Order: sequence, then structure tokens, then C-alpha cells
Amino acid sequence: MGIRLSARFPWLWPAVVITLTAVIGGTLFAQSLSEHEAKIACLYNFAKFVEWPTDALPSRTAISFCVLGDSALATDLEEAARGREVGGHKVTVSAVNADSPLRGCHVLYVTGLDQKHTEHVLATTAGAPTFTVSDAPRFAERGGVATLAFESGRMRFAFNVNTAQRAHLAISSRLLALATIIKDAP
Repeated sequence: MGIRLSARFPWLWPAVVITLTAVIGGTLFAQSLSEHEAKIACLYNFAKFVEWPTDALPSRTAISFCVLGDSALATDLEEAARGREVGGHKVTVSAVNADSPLRGCHVLYVTGLDQKHTEHVLATTAGAPTFTVSDAPRFAERGGVATLAFESGRMRFAFNVNTAQRAHLAISSRLLALATIIKDAP
């Protein structure tokens, strides 16, 4: 069972709101956030700075966050996002598995998979308007959109602009300016 963020961490939402303002050069200064909380903040805030094609996210349609490999994070993200919106879209959160219809996810966080299963997820979502994120090393270089890394109390992130373009996702230049930009691995 996940942490009840609103009850145990009433300060989290103000921290989420200012999270990206504390970012310099692809690093989130998470002095007051745990790694778990920093991931929730990043996932929610990333969605604020991404535009999906209108056929993938029509108006009045909920934005779908999917979490593969960490049901506690899914539960806590759902609790944190309850009653909130991103760009005028209500937020839904689901814990999924590798056999779920992943192409229906707008934001897909993947963790805890071996390389074979990660490659399967990347192949399944290739070209789909899905913002794929993972804490797996080199995830973005292998075809995901973003890689998260929590190091020395700081959340760092990198974006693969090639993958984002193939997925028809427009990432705000304000967010790109804060990230490490990488290209596809050869």
C-alpha cells in the first residue's frame, strides 16, 4: 500500500509546483524530497511541459499516467494527482504491466525491468505519442523519451529529442533548457 501523500506530506504539492523552478542544467535539487517524491514531482511536472497531438489527447479527455514496475509509486502518484489537472485535462493513473495496452498511456514510467523487457516496452511504444520515462540507465539513449537519475540528493534528467519527435511530442523549450539533451544510441 502506498504512502498517503496528502496526509503524510501536506507540503508535497507546494514542492511539486516549485520543483522545476529549482532545476539547473538538468538537475532537480531535491533537498526536501525523497527519491520517490521527486519522481512523482517530475512525472507530474513533465506532463505540464509536453504537448500531445490533438488526436492523441483531445480536449476534455483525461491524461493517462501509467506506471510499470512500481505499484507503490502508481498509488502515490494517483493520490497526489487526485482532483488535479494538467493543461485542462483531468489526470488518471494506472499501474500497468508489460502486456497492458501501453500505447494508450500519455506518460509511461517504467522501472525495475531487465533489458529484454525494457526493449519490449520500447518497441511496443515506438512512434506512439507516449512520453516514456525510466530510471533505468541509458533508457533515453535506447529509445525512451526521458531518463531520471537520483544522485547525491538531486534528480537529474535527460531527454532524447529524436524519440520525442518520432512520438510527435512537443517538449517545451523551457523544459529542454533544463535537461541534458541526448540523441539515439548508434
